[in-house]
Amino acid sequence: MTTELVADPGPHPDAALLEKESLAQFDSSKSRFSSFLKCEPRLDRLFQLLCDGVDKPQALAARIKLRRGTVQNLRKRRRRRWRRRNTS
Repeated sequence: MTTELVADPGPHPDAALLEKESLAQFDSSKSRFSSFLKCEPRLDRLFQLLCDGVDKPQALAARIKLRRGTVQNLRKRRRRRWRRRNTS
């Protein structure tokens, strides 16, 4: 009788730990930036939708109930705020 070893199909412990730490860091950054945007509700809503994976301009416009051009301008403002927040 021979026993064969089968590799565990799950992620390696070190990879799982790195992913967990990465997600924790993302959540922390997301929370801080969202707090930074609280004074601008439309920008905060845009940021939350982007974090949730909604990134197409038409879909964003429909969810925020704004014109597509307005959403594109909001995206530019969000990028500027992100740069300003991360360089200060």
